Amino acid sequence: MAGTNNSGLGAVSVYTPKTLTELINIKAKNPDAVIFGGGTFIMSRDGFYPDIKSKDIVLTSQVSELSRVYHLEKYVDVGSAVSLETLLGTGSYIISRPLDKALRSLSSSSIRSQMTIGGALCTDSIRFAFPCYLSAVGAEAEVRFFTKRGRSDRIKVTSRWLSIPKLYGPDGEYGLSANAILTRLRIPSQEGFKQFYRTLGSPMHESSSSVIFALVFKDSKGIIADASLRIVFPVAGFFASADFDSMLSGITLPMRTSQINKLGSRLASEIRASFPKVTNIQVERAKRLLLTVLFDLNTDYLVF
Repeated sequence: MAGTNNSGLGAVSVYTPKTLTELINIKAKNPDAVIFGGGTFIMSRDGFYPDIKSKDIVLTSQVSELSRVYHLEKYVDVGSAVSLETLLGTGSYIISRPLDKALRSLSSSSIRSQMTIGGALCTDSIRFAFPCYLSAVGAEAEVRFFTKRGRSDRIKVTSRWLSIPKLYGPDGEYGLSANAILTRLRIPSQEGFKQFYRTLGSPMHESSSSVIFALVFKDSKGIIADASLRIVFPVAGFFASADFDSMLSGITLPMRTSQINKLGSRLASEIRASFPKVTNIQVERAKRLLLTVLFDLNTDYLVF
């Protein structure tokens, strides 16, 4: 295929498409091929390199459509091959200081320079902080779905915008099929929102005990509005409950202690009911994170 370079690595082919059309054509013909962005997660997995199990690799680094950043008035569109470091450098007027600080705390600048947006969202069996934090601010992902038409080489491509949790299955595993490619991330402005981002434990090394927490909302004259609570349990689930968000929205500050404790107990019950693989320590950590944020909000409100 024109613009595609195959280099032999044992029985493996490495493809370097230059356009999104080329990338989709390669994946349509070779659905088991691994999409490779920065490789910060894939290359750290046991058994992937040098024993890569004969799966072909498709690099995204030279696909121009996936390497662009578009700045608009109320949001920024970022291609899936853009690095996290580039996003933080170019999206500074859209990305708030709390989110910027939270994303910078995820890794060193050298790793952020390699870590791609698509790779951070599409790890197959584990969730990290990036999708949790971005989901809380209402970010959406553009996904291209493609199907071959009969025996011909013609490929039908459709596009959909999905909320971040829709990318994952019931246990938080990556849920898109092999005929889907994440192409863009749209991040809205967080102007006027209060934001809280926390990670307890190491998602990579303590996946059964770590918890990733994000709460974003508008403070409308002492009333919580448009609340968005997201909690990630790295290998057990992605909590994103519209009912719980509605429960938080409309709350008037300061809250009664009994009201805060009731919300904590309700959160613990919902987590246990929704995610059977979540451990007791994760449930307790998630509950305590919510309680801490709500009690801190009370303190701030009373002080000012």
